[in-house]
Amino acid sequence: MDKRNAIWAVAAIAVVAILFLLMQPPKPTGLSVGFFAGCNNNGVCDAADPYDPSYVETYATCPGDCCQSDCTATGDSVCHTGCAGFPAATPCAITTGCDGKNLNQQVCVNTSSFAVCCTGVPATCAAGTYCYIGSRGGPCASCSTVCNGLCQSSNCFGTDPDCDADGGATGIVCDDNTDCDDTNPLTVNVCSNPGACNSSNCSVLCTAMCAGPAGCNDNNTMTADVCNRPGACDANCTHTVCPVACNSNEGCTDNNSLTVDACVRPGACDSNCTYTAAACSIRCDSNSACSDGLPLTLDVCTNPNTCSSSCSNPACTAACSNNANCNDNNSLTIDVCRNPGDCAARCSNATCPVVCDTNSDCNDNNALTVDTCINAGSCNSRCSRTSCRVACTGDANCNDNNAMTIDACLNPRACNASCSHSRPQLSIVMQVGFENAVVRGQTVDLTLMVKDDAGNPVDDANVSLADAEGNTITFNSVGDGYYTGQYTVSSNSPLGTKRFSFSAESDGKVAYQELSLDVTKGNISVVLVQPTELSAAVGQEVEIKFKLVYDNNASVQGATAIAVLKGAVISLQFDGTVFTGKHLFGEADAGEAVLVINAADSFGNSGAATFAFNVVPQFPWFLVVLLLLLVIAIAVAFFVLKKKRAEKQPGQQNKWVFKKEED
Repeated sequence: MDKRNAIWAVAAIAVVAILFLLMQPPKPTGLSVGFFAGCNNNGVCDAADPYDPSYVETYATCPGDCCQSDCTATGDSVCHTGCAGFPAATPCAITTGCDGKNLNQQVCVNTSSFAVCCTGVPATCAAGTYCYIGSRGGPCASCSTVCNGLCQSSNCFGTDPDCDADGGATGIVCDDNTDCDDTNPLTVNVCSNPGACNSSNCSVLCTAMCAGPAGCNDNNTMTADVCNRPGACDANCTHTVCPVACNSNEGCTDNNSLTVDACVRPGACDSNCTYTAAACSIRCDSNSACSDGLPLTLDVCTNPNTCSSSCSNPACTAACSNNANCNDNNSLTIDVCRNPGDCAARCSNATCPVVCDTNSDCNDNNALTVDTCINAGSCNSRCSRTSCRVACTGDANCNDNNAMTIDACLNPRACNASCSHSRPQLSIVMQVGFENAVVRGQTVDLTLMVKDDAGNPVDDANVSLADAEGNTITFNSVGDGYYTGQYTVSSNSPLGTKRFSFSAESDGKVAYQELSLDVTKGNISVVLVQPTELSAAVGQEVEIKFKLVYDNNASVQGATAIAVLKGAVISLQFDGTVFTGKHLFGEADAGEAVLVINAADSFGNSGAATFAFNVVPQFPWFLVVLLLLLVIAIAVAFFVLKKKRAEKQPGQQNKWVFKKEED
């Protein structure tokens, strides 16, 4: 081979080697690999490569050789469960979830306990805290004391009003005191924190003030002692000054010489007078005692109730024997013969009570009866009250399904109730925005149209929207009667049916319209801030940053997140806006490694996202070097062999020398 051919051969070899190197993937950052290094699986971490003193075996390059007693590799501080080098063929006993994590890194085993990787068994969070890696005070964060419908852990029972003993969310026990009524008159029924998750039913036994009058005795003979609602919680005593019947015997005189007058318990509430007959013979004490049984005689007792009393029965003439004898020909009097056919008979012509003269005299102030006066203005007049059927009780009963009329109930809940269907002065027609249910955190673009009662568009109206929480927005006129506005559903808006009220006003003319829509839970989006490219190499540590937003791009309130990459939970730090975590890619991550992020807020809204990383395996640099050495060896062998052949053939040696001299 001449010098020129040798140069071309060497150049070709160099070009092939350079092209081969350019076609290989880049060497991962932060990973030291020797050219002649190789994992020999001898159970020992080789100290250095003879051709590259900076290279040592690590768990990433040789997981079979590089485990220490604390489950970390000789060349790194990562916990491993599958190392076969130390002790031989025995996996390290580390806490679940720590495989692939750094030594002393904290991970949550569950919501109530955590582990410090490679150092021992899990530790339990103290009462009133729950496991949340990233809290400023360590892995255990303080349980919420706010009533928000969320429970982080059973560890929060007794601290978080939302938590029951099993870690579930508690419900509302009572809305007011009536929900606590146990029908026991000896308990006080009180609802603590009504309508809240920490509401409680407190029916407390009470002691009744009194069970009867004896319990109210004030030892005052001048008062009447009464126990009101005896035996109940609200029992109470009243002491009323009583009227005294008598203070002495003199206060009981009846001016009857035939009785003995006496005052029993003088001056007391229960004092009373007694009258005892004196010892004498009394013929009669009243006219009735002298009755002879004859209707036309007068029965007379002279000196009644005395010892000188006597009876007489003179004849008499009866004034009337029936009602007809007493007729005075006056229709407004009632003619009656009292005691007919008797000495005491007499006529009575009393003016009769007229019950009613008109229907209004029969008004019973009950809107659900028709009041009528029958036989008005006469002695036998009377009121008739008949229940009626009410036409409507409110505007909703008068709906005629015509959007262009105002439906109203006149005199609601009365017998004369009636429906009115009048055309409004203005009308509101929804165009765009509220066709479907709304979502928490959503910003809805709204368009509506305002017309007058002739159907003409109105451009100068004041148009607004109010929701059930009292939030209002104002619409802007865009011409031709159209108005636009934006409504943002708050992230903590109550779920379920929500009422919206629209109003428009122009030159004293108004229009109102109500609309009800369902509010559903909001969606939380995960925005990956770093890395910008989803690619990495085995042995490379990547910092991951992301933030959480609602559909309207507003930051999530009370944000929590969990990031998992190929089954490994990533420890996250949160600065109030951005979540940050790190992950060291190992051999097990080579290929596609999917990062899953689940997010939630304190109101029950949630969301999830996945990001697939392309992880490049380590490049076998030692094979490149061996290939280059092999090519060079072949080239040298070819050159030596050709030279020897030239020396053996006659004339070729001189030719070689000649050419060499010419060169």
